[in-house]
Amino acid sequence: MAQPEDVEEVWALVLKVYPKARNETSQMLADILDAWKFLLGDLPSDVLRAAVTTYLAERHEWRPLPGHIREIAFDLTSPYGGMTPEERALYVWQDVNEIAREGTYHRNLDDLAAEVIDRLGGWSQFSRERTCHYEGVWWRSNFLKLYAALARQQERERRMLPSVREVRQLYAPPPRPALAAGDEDLDDAKAEDVREEEL
Repeated sequence: MAQPEDVEEVWALVLKVYPKARNETSQMLADILDAWKFLLGDLPSDVLRAAVTTYLAERHEWRPLPGHIREIAFDLTSPYGGMTPEERALYVWQDVNEIAREGTYHRNLDDLAAEVIDRLGGWSQFSRERTCHYEGVWWRSNFLKLYAALARQQERERRMLPSVREVRQLYAPPPRPALAAGDEDLDDAKAEDVREEEL
């Protein structure tokens, strides 16, 4: 994790690119640096440097906020780059179909995708139904919705400050068993109802 001196180093670089404003006092800058140390101290030092450098190398009118740096840092370290949850769902959907087509279920697959397939009925049901028109449409639609919802939740968790995560774990209700778009539980019976309605 970034040490205070690592944050001081990148903050000094930020001030070289965005010099102190006329109305900023030394105390104000010291307070901002303290906030940076608190809000960015959980990032690995090399990732922090890369994120700050990325921001500074781009065209921005204003000095970065810690939130900007965190967003860049997590995009840099994500296996899916800066994809939105919906883009990530489409990308993984292609892998899921390829695995089903080849029958290579032992192949490494995104853990979230495997969970979504299980929640929607499992691999054997997916393999049987994916090429049928109506069932295939149902699988694609519900996979993309559920995967995007779970990916959004997973990414939110990944980006949380450790102190915020601790508070959340103390007060958050237990996770719901099956989240689908529209907050519907798609157990096997309900999934069958949805399928019949779409026919």
